[in-house]
Amino acid sequence: MTETASRLGFCSITDARYLAQVVVMHRSLREALPGARTDVLCMDQPTRRALEAVDLPGLAPVALEELEQRDPELLTARPGRTTHEYSQT
Repeated sequence: MTETASRLGFCSITDARYLAQVVVMHRSLREALPGARTDVLCMDQPTRRALEAVDLPGLAPVALEELEQRDPELLTARPGRTTHEYSQT
């Protein structure tokens, strides 16, 4: 594996409904690229807590509230949108 491949980063957005798929995706990435990192935007608190509890190497859960604090303008897009629509903003 090249040095570049070992430092690749990935991201995903999920809520509790797709938590298992994100964990499987991350494990698969780590099998192919052991140094890979996956940042996961957690659209709900149960997802964030679950990912923190399993504590997978290379996986970093990010709370939606953390992203909203970094970019307050996001909150203006939230009213009237479903979770899925908001996650794609």
